[in-house]
Amino acid sequence: MAAELFFHTNTDSLFYDQVRVGDIELFDLDPVEQGLLDTAKEAYENGGDRKEIEDWFQREVERYRKEKKEAETITPEVGRTTETVTVTGQRQRSPRRCHVLSLDFKTPANGTKLEMQRQLTLQQTVLNSKNPCKAATDIAKYPVNKVKGEAARPVARDVFIRAEAASLQRLNPSLSHSQAMAQALKAAATKDAIHILDMVAGGNPMAFAGLGERSENRSIGAQWGKGGKAAQLAAYAYDQCKNGCPKMQTVLTAV
Repeated sequence: MAAELFFHTNTDSLFYDQVRVGDIELFDLDPVEQGLLDTAKEAYENGGDRKEIEDWFQREVERYRKEKKEAETITPEVGRTTETVTVTGQRQRSPRRCHVLSLDFKTPANGTKLEMQRQLTLQQTVLNSKNPCKAATDIAKYPVNKVKGEAARPVARDVFIRAEAASLQRLNPSLSHSQAMAQALKAAATKDAIHILDMVAGGNPMAFAGLGERSENRSIGAQWGKGGKAAQLAAYAYDQCKNGCPKMQTVLTAV
């Protein structure tokens, strides 16, 4: 079904003052859906076809919600499930675990735990929307995705800054474009465009969640990579995939 759109009459900005796309209420999006919305806006700002982007956004959100609903109908047992194994020639029942992986991320000295947790919660939401086999596959794509994602980051940052400047002008029409840009650039001085889920943890290289504080974001990335947490995540995803567990169960905590 084609997207049903509601636009402010004197702007051509994608999703500006929009109530819904089809049956999708834009004021009621979870972090993953918000990331899809941001990606759609970015694609439009970069010259993409409006109708194709609108249809893509609706299709991807509906697909995500369907997969999320299916995953939620299957509650993995955090304790034990069973599988049949052969022991000394006899078939017996052996325990199998679908369990939670908890990872603590240390907040950098020049960061705040609140911002650290905000970014980690975005990443946790994406991880837990995946089944373990998909998560393991996505993590394995990191060497290919890294170059693409890093190249996209400054482009996305510029898009978000320009969007913020446009928002400032809408709120205060007396601001000139240069004044609004100056304010937006000042507000973004310590911020980067952040991936919804870090690529090293299996994130989409083109999916960003707006601007986030640079110190916290880079610390999270370093702890995933050099800190070894991505390796822990990969091992967990592979194990849960092998065990037939229906979804990822991660808890990412700022400490």
